[in-house]
Amino acid sequence: SDPDTGRSALQYKYISPVGKALAGGVADSKILEVHGQHIINGNFKLGAKAKTELKDLVQALELAAEMVVNLPATGLSRELYNDLVAMDGEELNHFALIKVLVSDWLV
Repeated sequence: SDPDTGRSALQYKYISPVGKALAGGVADSKILEVHGQHIINGNFKLGAKAKTELKDLVQALELAAEMVVNLPATGLSRELYNDLVAMDGEELNHFALIKVLVSDWLV
């Protein structure tokens, strides 16, 4: 973490450049602007909690199994939320999944 700005290595190295690259382009949007800033600031408290999202994903996968339906993307989402909860992120929102996605390759 930078002592002057409080920004983490994650914010400097990955998130800020992506936001700058998308700004003004086809992928730009008000939602990206607002929520992207929440991610850059490390504000993962708004919205649904990871523990609730995980509960819903588990229920969806249980129902799918009963119906013999394969939901690979839902299974991947469950794994990501499971990892976030294991990182003490049960009270955080879905934007905190960035922590799971980059945890293995941050230097």
